[in-house]
Amino acid sequence: GVPCLATPLPPAGQDIWVTKYRHYFLHVPPGWRKGERLPVWLMAPGSSDTASVFQQMSNAIPLADKHHFALAVLEGAHLNLNVASKGQPVPWGPDDITYTKLVLRNVVKRIDVDLERIRCIGFSRGGRFCSRLASELSSFVSAIAPVSGLRFPRPNNATRPMPIIAFHGTRDPINPFAGNGNPQYWHEPVLEAVQKWADKNKCMRYKEHKMSHTVTYCLHLDCEDNADVILVKIDGGGHTWPGTSWVYRPPWRFGAISHELDATIDIFNFFKKHHRPSRCHTAVKGEECYQHVQWVRNKGLRTQHQLYGSLKNTSTVEEIQLFLHQHIYANCPRPCHLGRHKRTEMFVGRSDQQPVRVSVQSRSSLVPITSALAGTVMGLFVFLTAIAALIRLQPRICCIPDLAFTARHHCRAQQDKAPLMEAAPAAPTLNEPPMHSKTDNA
Repeated sequence: GVPCLATPLPPAGQDIWVTKYRHYFLHVPPGWRKGERLPVWLMAPGSSDTASVFQQMSNAIPLADKHHFALAVLEGAHLNLNVASKGQPVPWGPDDITYTKLVLRNVVKRIDVDLERIRCIGFSRGGRFCSRLASELSSFVSAIAPVSGLRFPRPNNATRPMPIIAFHGTRDPINPFAGNGNPQYWHEPVLEAVQKWADKNKCMRYKEHKMSHTVTYCLHLDCEDNADVILVKIDGGGHTWPGTSWVYRPPWRFGAISHELDATIDIFNFFKKHHRPSRCHTAVKGEECYQHVQWVRNKGLRTQHQLYGSLKNTSTVEEIQLFLHQHIYANCPRPCHLGRHKRTEMFVGRSDQQPVRVSVQSRSSLVPITSALAGTVMGLFVFLTAIAALIRLQPRICCIPDLAFTARHHCRAQQDKAPLMEAAPAAPTLNEPPMHSKTDNA
């Protein structure tokens, strides 16, 4: 063999459309009631697979019902999630990180979610997409389980250690165990990707456990934040989901299915034992979250104020960061302190002009006119300037508060008044059967 180095919803669930062209499937276990916080599995299908196909392939619904967690099954535009070489997107494809945040926001609106226990499981291309989510949404995704698709994104933007269990057959004909597969996306060997994640998680110990003559657990242990990295290596296994009853056609194209283990049950047991410890972090200058906080304060609150509840431009970094975290508007962790810091100035004015700076001590000049008239001439001048600016204020409502999109998209707010991603260029052909005979099912 190869060495292992290196309001309750219906129980049946429902399809939910989050944009004109994009949807996901939400399954909530029977018996759930408002107030009970549920773990959520984000499920990412392989190429050309619908959400329905992946549900059947993984057989996750009976497990979710038994152990009481929710499933949010993604579906790619044209049945392909956007992830390519080095775990990065193709620039001309839809923004599926924003789509995933939109799905999570929708789930949070419908059920009570345990934000510390959002995990991602994926097959083939979906496994590569989970690897991408581990890099881009590590404030929310707390563990991943790729089957036939683990990658180490470059660059890797994960801000926290990531618990990982991956499954891969040594005779996978589509995503070869030894690497050097499709040059568009499959380069490094599986063992190299595993080792890079183990190094990033600062794992200190390695051992192997031979479960059978074909199944070996390659264990990177004693990692930071309990973020172990486990590869389940299946000698002779193909590009298939271990333990599935799903029929891959043609069988020779995908290789053998191992029935010596059930990947879905292994994934559940791994997640059960690997709770990422709750940890706060207040964003600092230079971090992506801090940039989002400053964008909200300096522009978002003037141009999209209806999206940000009771936030003001005098709100602290921690208050804005907590809002972004709770509403999944940005990849922001939970901040550490919510104590209000002393502010020496506030901003008023139009979005297209330099802000007028008003000292906090003169803030009373912005309330009753009688107080303003009783103040100094400077206080009256500032008051009139601020009122004139507010009257002229014409906010542009844009769909997306994310920095990369706000600069170039201008459109009206959607019904749920949450920022949405740009629409996919065309609707996926959902009425077509899944095609498993193509050369790239990753």
